[in-house]
Amino acid sequence: MIEIKAEDDLEDKDVVKKAKAALKWSETASALLSEQNAKPWEYSLIAHTDILANTTFKGIIEMSK
Repeated sequence: MIEIKAEDDLEDKDVVKKAKAALKWSETASALLSEQNAKPWEYSLIAHTDILANTTFKGIIEMSK
């Protein structure tokens, strides 16, 4: 799961709180699904300024790691 936020909002308390909740959700989902050999969930928060007109989806995924 990749979430894109305005660069100025990355330190906002609500954004940080939501990001922590999303990370915990991803970890919990991955733990539950690991017994079924399913792919793990991952979460990443990136700034909108990292997305350019020529950025591919693959590029976004690589930048989020």
